[in-house]
Amino acid sequence: MIDESTSEPAFRDAERPAIVPGAEEPMRLLAAADRSLINAGIRLAMNASDVVVKLANKEQCFSELQRLGVRIPRTVALADAIDFRTVPLPCVIKPAIESGGSAFAFFARDEQEARLYAEYLNKNGKRPIAQEYITHEFGEFTVGVLSDPSANVLGTVAMKRAFPAKLSILAKGDDFLISSGISQGHIGDYKSVCDAARAISAAVGSKGPLNIQGRVDRDGCFLPFEINPRFSASTYLRALAGFNEIDHFIRLLVGESGLAPLKVEPGWYLRGLTEVIVPEEHLVS
Repeated sequence: MIDESTSEPAFRDAERPAIVPGAEEPMRLLAAADRSLINAGIRLAMNASDVVVKLANKEQCFSELQRLGVRIPRTVALADAIDFRTVPLPCVIKPAIESGGSAFAFFARDEQEARLYAEYLNKNGKRPIAQEYITHEFGEFTVGVLSDPSANVLGTVAMKRAFPAKLSILAKGDDFLISSGISQGHIGDYKSVCDAARAISAAVGSKGPLNIQGRVDRDGCFLPFEINPRFSASTYLRALAGFNEIDHFIRLLVGESGLAPLKVEPGWYLRGLTEVIVPEEHLVS
């Protein structure tokens, strides 16, 4: 990696590379092999393995958050013998594992729909959970909390998500909206949301990157509905805002000192699609 301001290598210890998992499955695989990788001189730019194990399964994650006293949407595991009268309605049905980016997330208005989606996920080997639906009327946020390996918070950044186009919407109806994994919106000073995210980070003992998605309820309380102990798809937009968490964390891992505090430049950070033309003569058969 090159520091463009000096044209000199940013990291002196090139013999010890760092791996940055970009999705849930590689994160879990790397966490399981963390000791072997560390012994081989490879740094893992991710959260501590015990935090990954604690949070990777959403059923266990939200059970743990509830035990810790964190306010959450009511969450129920949908085992084969579940009494569907205990399921909060309306709700979101999603897998307990690999649910990042709203993968396989469904909105259920009633018990019949909840049964249908739960059966679908079970038949496809994805253990489902039901989570109380919180309206996006008062704001949906994606929040990054970066902590050092000693669990000291280095910085927090919050984006209030905007839904101007289908790019950021997985599914939508007259009475619901489920966001997609493509975040965009306003990054700014959302103190109460950031404070809630920092409290969650402290409660779970986060020691690295933590991405929290949640919505604000009618009482003004930030309720998390998805937590991933890794760098998220919003990392690039955060870097554009001056919050370059991957660069900062890796520099910390390699022992650089005197790092400048992470900052945030408020503004709207949006995504789009770019059209590309490929002339036929450039095609390879």
